[in-house]
Parts: sequence; C-alpha cells; structure tokens
Amino acid sequence: MMLDLEKQVANVARTFVYEQNTPYTRQQFVDNIEPILENAKSGQGISDYAIKCDDELNTPQVIENNEMRCKIAVRPVKTVDWIVIDFICVNQSANVSEEVLR
Repeated sequence: MMLDLEKQVANVARTFVYEQNTPYTRQQFVDNIEPILENAKSGQGISDYAIKCDDELNTPQVIENNEMRCKIAVRPVKTVDWIVIDFICVNQSANVSEEVLR
C-alpha cells in the first residue's frame, strides 16, 4: 500500500515540475494529493495522515535550489497477523453463553 501511495503522489508531483515555487503552487500540490490519501483512508488502508508543504520547509535557500519540499505522514491501519481462539469445554448443565462471556 505504501509503495502504491508513493507512486500516486510521485505521478502528481511530476506535473508540478517547472512550476513557480509559490505558496499558491504548494497549496495546489497539497490539494492534488489529498484525494489520494483520503481514498486510502476511506478504503481503510490508513487511519490518518498529515501533509506539510509550507514556507517553513520551503525556505528561500530551498527555493533558490529550485526545489519544493513536502512531508507526508501516514498512519497505516494495523493488519491481523494472528487470530487467537479459545475453545471452552463446559458441563452439560452449564449455560454456554455465560461461559463465553467470562
């Protein structure tokens, strides 16, 4: 899933190469990658994400180097790696539902 997200974001990023490095362009970039992350969130691949693409990351020196910097943090949904099942043998007179709820 992470590789797929990286690939999709990279495809969007390619469309921004040679654009002006302004706050407007950076916001447009964020606006274009948010649907990708929202789709992953609604598909239960990630539970949350955050995007940072601002003046703090894009300092005058970064802009002078013809770069645009962006940070994306994602929290993947945990997978089931183990299933633990308890089997309980009860007496004939026992209430099975009560035994399971203990």
